[in-house]
Amino acid sequence: MTDTEFFEILGYLSSPARNTKLDVETHPRRRASFETEFEQLTGIRPEVDNHNYYVWDEEANKWGTELRIYFNNSENASAALRNMIVSPRPNFGYNARINNNSFVWRLIEYGFLLRDGQDSNRVRQLVPTEYTNVFERGYNLT
Repeated sequence: MTDTEFFEILGYLSSPARNTKLDVETHPRRRASFETEFEQLTGIRPEVDNHNYYVWDEEANKWGTELRIYFNNSENASAALRNMIVSPRPNFGYNARINNNSFVWRLIEYGFLLRDGQDSNRVRQLVPTEYTNVFERGYNLT
């Protein structure tokens, strides 16, 4: 994915029309490293709320940390974004999901937080000037 594609997608997912939800599930042995990295990128220490941030039981058959975004997709999304979409969680209120940890970490780097709906002003402030126009193009897609 090029930087141009990324910043257009960042704008698209930042739009209130997408209501983008960022969730993290982690095994207890990965909790400290996830929380440290998240805090370094955002300045915010995540707190387990069992809504956007879950820590599994020690016995869970899970290997590490899973980052996910859920959003309301439209047919106007870029091909680069559509290629990452996996089947949505049934009866969850969103029609698209992405399970790509590297991609979600990059969203966090540019202002995404553990929440339902993202703060587009927070994200917009972190977009490099040379990508402002493509961010806005993605943001304004219907």
